Amino acid sequence: MLQVTPCRWGRSRARLVMHANIPFFPRKRQLELQDAVDAERQDREIASLTRLTAPAAAHRTGASFGMASVESALPELVAKATETYIELVSNAFDARVFRRSLQQSDAIRQLATALGRLGAGPRELVPIHCEALRRLMTSAPLAKAGVYQEEGRMILLEAMGYLATHYRMASKMSRGRALTGKD
Repeated sequence: MLQVTPCRWGRSRARLVMHANIPFFPRKRQLELQDAVDAERQDREIASLTRLTAPAAAHRTGASFGMASVESALPELVAKATETYIELVSNAFDARVFRRSLQQSDAIRQLATALGRLGAGPRELVPIHCEALRRLMTSAPLAKAGVYQEEGRMILLEAMGYLATHYRMASKMSRGRALTGKD
């Protein structure tokens, strides 16, 4: 460590320069603390996403009319969607680490469209995202888990956008059929 302190020597200005060797152990402790902070941040993010998946009042109202979430109505299809999501995040991780170009927007669009056809909303993507990250991050080193989290966020946002587009297109088509009188 090098520390420079300005000072005065009589009427002139001077600088006091001090050099100190820092042993390995404090640096190792600093890295351990940073890892702990990173792990806590990742845990907070997963916890906040998990809170988003809690049943909302609208979901309770839908349930009172006999409507069920896609996850409870079709658990095997949600499990398959989770596996697809894990594959998307893993591919994004590999592309980032090995600096390869990756074109998987079509795969993300297909996933979102398939979920949209099942009646899933953007909120129902969050539990799929959380479960995929939980599986990927279990026993992964912190640096790798952080990349999974970053890439997963991007995939989640893109999938939500495609899901919104799916519903927008479905709405336009149903309005068009209503205007023309065709079913």
